[in-house]
Amino acid sequence: MKPKPDPMACCRLSGQALKLTMLRQALVVGAMAHIQQVRRGRAKAWPWLAALITRKPPKLAAVALANKTARMALEDDDHRRAVPLRPIRAA
Repeated sequence: MKPKPDPMACCRLSGQALKLTMLRQALVVGAMAHIQQVRRGRAKAWPWLAALITRKPPKLAAVALANKTARMALEDDDHRRAVPLRPIRAA
């Protein structure tokens, strides 16, 4: 008897990809919260973010802020790492 093929096997994420997806979602949600606070006048925005919020929709500005946050976090993490990262090979 053969195992039944899994129709969702191609759509599942591996452990590391799932963690990165969840991290990305958390960063975008946090960026949206920050942009809402800026728009309501409860928080100060960086000049580049304030200009972006006036030009673009809030969701796009949130993704830009999340990307910048992720780059800063990865850069900070790279400086602390003693062993250099090796590229991941596709299976």
